[in-house]
Order: sequence, then C-alpha cells, then structure tokens
Amino acid sequence: MKNYVVKKKAYEELKILNEIKFINQTSNGNSNSNNNTIFCLFGELNYVEKYYFDTKRSILKYNETARIHLHVMLDEKDDFVKMNHLLNISDEITYSYEFYRPKTKAGYTTRRFVRLLQLYDRFSSPIIALDIDSVITGKFDKYIKEAIQSDVQIYLREYDFYINQRVHAGFIFINGSENSKYFLIFLVNYFCQLEKLGKLMWFCDQMGLLAAYNYFESKSLIKIQKIKNEYMTWDEINKDSLVMTLKGELKNL
Repeated sequence: MKNYVVKKKAYEELKILNEIKFINQTSNGNSNSNNNTIFCLFGELNYVEKYYFDTKRSILKYNETARIHLHVMLDEKDDFVKMNHLLNISDEITYSYEFYRPKTKAGYTTRRFVRLLQLYDRFSSPIIALDIDSVITGKFDKYIKEAIQSDVQIYLREYDFYINQRVHAGFIFINGSENSKYFLIFLVNYFCQLEKLGKLMWFCDQMGLLAAYNYFESKSLIKIQKIKNEYMTWDEINKDSLVMTLKGELKNL
C-alpha cells in the first residue's frame, strides 16, 4: 500500500501478542464448508457461559457447515479448569484463550480486536466477528458473496444523535486481504495506546471503529463499505436480518 506505513509500536510495547493460547489449533473447522469464512466470537468466561452456546446454535442452525472460533478471556488460573469443563473441547470448532483482567470491563470490548488481528494472521481467511450475545436468523451465503468484494465492512448508524453510537461493533467483516490487515493494525494501535495510558472506557470500541472508517474511507486506502441495514438489527425482531444483537427483555424471545 503506497504512502501508508504500518506501525506496531503500541501493541508491541504492551507485550500482549504472545499471551494468547490455542486449543485444538490444528483444526480447520468443518471440512464440508462451502466457504472458508470463519465466525469469530469473543468474551470473558461469564459471558461465554451465558451466551456462547445459544449463539453457536443459532449460527449452525442456518449455516450448517460454518467454521467457528471462540476466544475466551479468563480472569484467573481456576477459570482454565472451568473453561475446559464448560466447553467440552472435542469438536471441530477452534478455541483460544488468554488470562486478562482489565482495569475496567471496557477492556473486554477492545481486547477482542487485538486477538482479531492475530486470528487474521493465523487463519488467512475472511472473518465475521460477532458479539457473543448475538442471535443469527439466516443464511450468510448471499452476504458473504457480496462482502468478499470489500476489504472491510462495518455497520454504521451515521445519523445517530450520539457520535459514540454511530458504529455498531457487534458485526464486522474482514476480508482476509492484505488491505484489511492495515485496518486491524490501525484499530489495535488505537486501543492499545488507550490501554497503555489507562484511558479505556465504554464506547471506545465504537469510537475506534469510527476513526478507522473515517481515516481509510477518506484516503481511499482500502475498500471499506457499510453493511446493509437489512442485515442487522439491535433493538427489535426483523425477519430480514441476519444478525440480531438483542437487549433487555428481547433476549428472552
């Protein structure tokens, strides 16, 4: 990429890249998959216990041959035993974990992007990163065929009154192209610098995504596009959407 220098200083200084550990790391997911796109989910152990199995079930209900990767953030050593018991790691779904205790819970929302960069390097495949409490309501075949023409896709709510809510961080597509890696490195530097300075707070993930989108879109450095409105909803049931990130009582539907 011309006129664009990749800098890794922020996350190299934090020395966190070697803290991720992989389980059943030789698995390539379901060998019958019609595409090599990987659904990636991230969460601390309590969220994994509460939401992961329903989310996995909803992915596979409509996308039977989907490849799934789960990254778990553990608070203490005892959590490792609990994680192994909880996940019953024996299928083709791949897993990774780390021990991470952020100063604020906002750290969980941004750390996933650090790991997303590493998963990009490991899998060399397109990635759909989802909130771990998402509900999948349809087949992704059509969407993936569209999205693969982009380097990155994110869900924008451009006219939201609050600037920190103009990006929804719960549905992101990363092509697997070299250009999409520049987008991830931008995000990782952004979030790791905030963590280094002790300034992580709620909505940092949305603001980082918005900053990355505005930077790359304005300079036409990569092909970054918006996820179509009909593919996602976050506040009501919509029969046309693929991803629902439900809040409050809607989670019980």
